[in-house]
Amino acid sequence: MKNSMKRKQMRSAVIILIAIVGLQLISFNTDAQLDKEVVVRKLKQWEMTEAFKINLTPEIFDTASYKPSFDYKIVPYQFKTEFKPEPIKPARMLPEPLSRHYGNYVMFGFGSDISPQAEIKINGTSKKKMAWGADLKHHSSHGKFKINDLEYYPNFNTSSAALFMNKHLKKNRIFDARIDLSSNGFKYYGYDIENEIAPLTKDSLTKQNFTLISGGIGLASNYITKSKIKYDFDLDYYLLMDKEESREQALILTAGLRDRFKSSIIGIDGSFGYYNNKFVADTFSNIYLMINPWVQRKGEDWKFIIGVNSYVKIDPDANSESYFYPNIQFEYDLADKFLQSYFGFTGHLEKNFFGELIEENPFVWSGFEASPTSVKKNIYAGFKGILTSKIKYNVKACYQEVKDAVLYVGVQDPTLFSGYRFMAEQHDLDKASVFGEIAYQGNEKFEIHLSGSYYHYFTIKNEEYAYHMPDFDLSLRAAYNIQKKIWITADLLVTGSRTAKIIEYTTLANTDINAVVTPDYLDLPVSSDLNLGVEYRYNKKVSGFLKVNNVLGSEYYNFNYYPAQRFHVTAGVIYAF
Repeated sequence: MKNSMKRKQMRSAVIILIAIVGLQLISFNTDAQLDKEVVVRKLKQWEMTEAFKINLTPEIFDTASYKPSFDYKIVPYQFKTEFKPEPIKPARMLPEPLSRHYGNYVMFGFGSDISPQAEIKINGTSKKKMAWGADLKHHSSHGKFKINDLEYYPNFNTSSAALFMNKHLKKNRIFDARIDLSSNGFKYYGYDIENEIAPLTKDSLTKQNFTLISGGIGLASNYITKSKIKYDFDLDYYLLMDKEESREQALILTAGLRDRFKSSIIGIDGSFGYYNNKFVADTFSNIYLMINPWVQRKGEDWKFIIGVNSYVKIDPDANSESYFYPNIQFEYDLADKFLQSYFGFTGHLEKNFFGELIEENPFVWSGFEASPTSVKKNIYAGFKGILTSKIKYNVKACYQEVKDAVLYVGVQDPTLFSGYRFMAEQHDLDKASVFGEIAYQGNEKFEIHLSGSYYHYFTIKNEEYAYHMPDFDLSLRAAYNIQKKIWITADLLVTGSRTAKIIEYTTLANTDINAVVTPDYLDLPVSSDLNLGVEYRYNKKVSGFLKVNNVLGSEYYNFNYYPAQRFHVTAGVIYAF
């Protein structure tokens, strides 16, 4: 359209130019010929019409037409292709280098009251899937202290040596063996400060020494799969002797079996023990048989165990005795790990052999036989869980009905021994207790643990008090780490008030009740013991430590007439390799 307009304008311009030229020529000629004046009043407007063009496209019409037709088939065919990916190296995270831990060390220390202390621990492995180790210890004290101008000599001398090994056998089995030798020597340094004719001197104190030889072998399964029966067998022997020709030996076989049945676990624990005792006044033997079958089942937020604890005591000189107790335990998560409830109704038998009694009270006279203690009912319930990611807690209430509970009573019998010792009187009693604990572990630097129990004894048969049993106890432990170089620890132990019973025999060999002088009673007040410790690690191999026991120098008694050691300091070094 733009091109046509341009053509029109060019044509008009050409025509006007021609007209002007023509007029000039005419005017020139007229002037020359006629010499007349011509006046042009208006310029002629020339117009040209637009050209018209026929815009037709010729078409050819064929009278004959042909429509093609095709017939074809598609045959499916899978083209064979091969894809061989190039191997890609797996991504690997580079862990932080692990610091080396030393399983062997030597420790030596020395404290006040001439108290050397040493320990050597060695561990090793072999290519035949075997591990072995040895542990040697020694600790002794040879000092004295005074209470109300009276001298006490709480000397002791303990040494032990232990060897052990375990080996992984074929078919997922583990074999272990161990042997121990220990010696615990001390003096009966306690005496009645009121009735003693003359205060005991260091040389006049009666010495005692317990020697224990023990060893055993074991075989246990180590199956990972749940479908196979798991087992654990142990055969142990020990021989306990003292300076007064007392002897106790035992041969004990224990076994445990576990098997999974659908969603439950079925198990049975058992033991067979032969015990022989030879004391100054008597020799006797006993056989104890224990069979405890049980079934365990659990879900997402609950678990329970139900079974029976059964014992048989066979005395060759008397009739056999049988004991049966329930074993019911239940746990339920009220709020995942934040609040878990638990409940139990169980019972068990405590054999009260001489080796067990001296672990609790080493000043027990070895010339008597104690009957087993039957905890007929042990009913408890409680809550446990976490308050935060750093604070854990546990609260439990318990009720026990006990038959033939052991109560330690102080005795004196100049005809048999000097000094002051204890016998185990046995009485039926009921016991209620409340236990609570809370622990905080903020990080690797600081942690603290507080626990305590309150006890109430009632329905004590033939007695008014539960002798040497406290009404409460409290334990507080704290630890602080400074730059992984200095470890500071603090322990506080508080024991509630107790009542002690004191009797005097004309002779223990005489069983006549008239031979017993009227008993006396003594109250032991609340006692506390604060211990502090500091360890400085110079490097991964060498460190030094300082321990201060009974920092406040408190005067308290573990057992009547036997005061605990006063302020005591020990310093030493440790070398790991």
